[in-house]
Amino acid sequence: MIDSDFAESVRPGSLGRRNQIIALAIAMVLCVAPLDVVLRHFQMSILYAIPLTVLACYGQLRALRWVTLLAITLTCITYFIKYQVYPPDGAQFLNFRIINRAAVAIMLWLLSKVLGLWFETEAHRQEPLWSDDFERAHHQISSTLGMLIAMPTVVLIAMVDGLTPANFNVAVLYTVPLVTCAWVRSERLLWTMFLLLQVLAFGGLYWGPPSTQPLPAYGPLQNRCLFGVMMFIIACLLHYWIRSSRQQMPLAQPTRIGSPDSDDQHVSVG
Repeated sequence: MIDSDFAESVRPGSLGRRNQIIALAIAMVLCVAPLDVVLRHFQMSILYAIPLTVLACYGQLRALRWVTLLAITLTCITYFIKYQVYPPDGAQFLNFRIINRAAVAIMLWLLSKVLGLWFETEAHRQEPLWSDDFERAHHQISSTLGMLIAMPTVVLIAMVDGLTPANFNVAVLYTVPLVTCAWVRSERLLWTMFLLLQVLAFGGLYWGPPSTQPLPAYGPLQNRCLFGVMMFIIACLLHYWIRSSRQQMPLAQPTRIGSPDSDDQHVSVG
């Protein structure tokens, strides 16, 4: 369980905005849902990743879990509604659309898990007895750990995306390795990963097999563009968090013997 005091300390901005941030995240989710139904050829459900990232950046772990459940539920519900309003050719219930919805649901679930682990990692950074040691260890292993998690995932997603037809939007899973860059606290790595993932996302669209369904020529492309916008917003949020955390989280200074905070101040000498 994460301390509520830490929830206030890890997020940028002034204190006392917990309810406002949660309300904003829920409002964003509820705004995306009707747009996902109305806009037939847009996979708007991928935008649910933005409010999840906002909640993580502002230290709202419990709300992150509930909003993730809400987003996954709405992703499934909007599929059933769109299936009734815009039935696919042949009225096949099991088609590429439900595969894309499953990919979005998996992405949202994995994203919440990665954000939760990142959140707990930052909690250990705030422990006064361990913050110095943790900070030194963090700088030594965070980059390696981030790459060990991110790069194999990127390679696997790129391979699957390159082998699937254009109407399957497997590229939504790239959101997960992008978020792992927050552990490293490197803006350069974050934006390098963002550019790499954009190249792979659009490259998989043109290098992979053509669509298996008669779709508008701009259909798969517009979803990749929407995905690029979503990734850019998440990268901006993470960049702002990294920059703010450096300014608001100074390391705890070691206590010297004889200082007012030292336990030895009551020991008499001689």
